[in-house]
Amino acid sequence: MPLDENEEMIDAPDLYWELNFDQLCKEFKLAKVEKQKYQMLKAKAQINDKLFSLSDLKNYIEPYIGICIRNEKDIKDRMNELVDKYIERIPMDKLAFIKTQDQKTLAVRKLYEDATDLDNPNRSKINVEQDLHGRISNNVCSYDLMDNPKY
Repeated sequence: MPLDENEEMIDAPDLYWELNFDQLCKEFKLAKVEKQKYQMLKAKAQINDKLFSLSDLKNYIEPYIGICIRNEKDIKDRMNELVDKYIERIPMDKLAFIKTQDQKTLAVRKLYEDATDLDNPNRSKINVEQDLHGRISNNVCSYDLMDNPKY
């Protein structure tokens, strides 16, 4: 019986269950930028035939855009799941002004940042469960030199 590819590697949606909420928000931004970058590249290639051949677009660019869309959706779904779970921890006076899902996400991110900020004196009063912390203790770093602020 052939091995399933998923037994040997971690799928992107599995990784999103391991990241803390702050890292999830950063990965969501990176996924959106990556998708937009390749959509722009595809649009330029359709205008300028010398940039890529039609087979390159079909075999490489379009599938990668599909992967970017899938990753962006998976990250957003995980973020929305955490937001829906923790939105009731936001004080009622602040919750009255929150209408959209993006505002809810920002509010939960602020709650998470307040709970993990070592300089916040009220940090011990904010109870954050393990779901928001994730299971990976270090930041996820990219090996792309342009993405890495250290270089």
